[in-house]
Amino acid sequence: MKKHLEIYPTYYILSVMFVSLILFGSCEENSETTETEQYVGQSGIYYASLYGPYNNQDGAKSIEIWFSDSTGDSTFPELYYYFLIFLDSVDTIEVTYSGEYSPFENEIINCDFDSVDVPAGDYDVLIYACSFNSFSFGSIDHYAFIDRITVYWDDSDPCTNVGRQYAGAYKTESGIIGARAHIKARYGLLCDELNFASDTALSAAWIGVACEPVPYDVYHAQIGYAKYRNPYYMPYIRFQYAELGYPGDSSVLIAVFDVPNEGSEDNYEVFLDQVTGTWTFEINDQFFYDLADTFWQANTGQWVEWSGEIINIEDDMPGTEFDPCIMSFCTYNNGLGWHGGFKPPYNYHISDPAEWNAEVVLDTSTLHIWDKNPQ
Repeated sequence: MKKHLEIYPTYYILSVMFVSLILFGSCEENSETTETEQYVGQSGIYYASLYGPYNNQDGAKSIEIWFSDSTGDSTFPELYYYFLIFLDSVDTIEVTYSGEYSPFENEIINCDFDSVDVPAGDYDVLIYACSFNSFSFGSIDHYAFIDRITVYWDDSDPCTNVGRQYAGAYKTESGIIGARAHIKARYGLLCDELNFASDTALSAAWIGVACEPVPYDVYHAQIGYAKYRNPYYMPYIRFQYAELGYPGDSSVLIAVFDVPNEGSEDNYEVFLDQVTGTWTFEINDQFFYDLADTFWQANTGQWVEWSGEIINIEDDMPGTEFDPCIMSFCTYNNGLGWHGGFKPPYNYHISDPAEWNAEVVLDTSTLHIWDKNPQ
């Protein structure tokens, strides 16, 4: 299990207050710090505020401290080491310090709590500017109280990655060269989203055509929308996309971000020009992208699928029972025209019926998808 640190600030917008140096008798006071406004020639820490918790790119819980410090003298600036200190009734914990510099604009200290031992408890958070790079022996030039926060460790892993999981329906037929659907976008929560988790997570809905010339070597053309997170995309991104997939789970993906909105309804289509091996992707009857591969000059789809997809048990599949992700006008082209996607025979593809469901309703071209146990 990976160790996760949860930090809950008392409040987000924090006023700057200063505290007595009696807290740290080992540091000699070199200058007086007050709550006055920042003046030219009067150095100090101003407007310090705490932001977090959030996840950094390594997946570790951390917080940021933004602050302003100015000496008013750019020719001979004072040089400081900035320390972030956690203080409770028993322990004084040095978390981190920045490099030696004298900032003239807002600066940041990023505190990664996976690299230090911060026991669970309530702490006063303070920032100190010292003349030397050892807090215990350095002299404190400036200091500021930032906030009081509660820290606790959670040793459980909030996300259970079980690989790609599906809820949808598909039809097997030779010669498939196109697929369509009208999709109502439904967004649920990604795994542990409200606690700022950084584990890779996905919730998507799409239509696609696939071919498997030899077992487990699947080629596909897919179009749809997704909500996605990894340590580099925090807290998440959402997008519409076109994808050309290859064996080994590799693909070329083209995306447009910040669409669709919750509840919006869009037409999606993918169609093959077998002469050139080019799949043309359209959204709302408008050209979106072309992706080509020579494989498709000699092959057509063997099945067509309309599906929702997640990768963690805790990710919400698009839709709920009473407000499902609706795929209507689901049709496919087998080279002889467009046909209803769910005219028998067809099959459901539901990875775990206890968690997710899909149901053909009303006619031969409408599919409802939903999560049975949404967050």
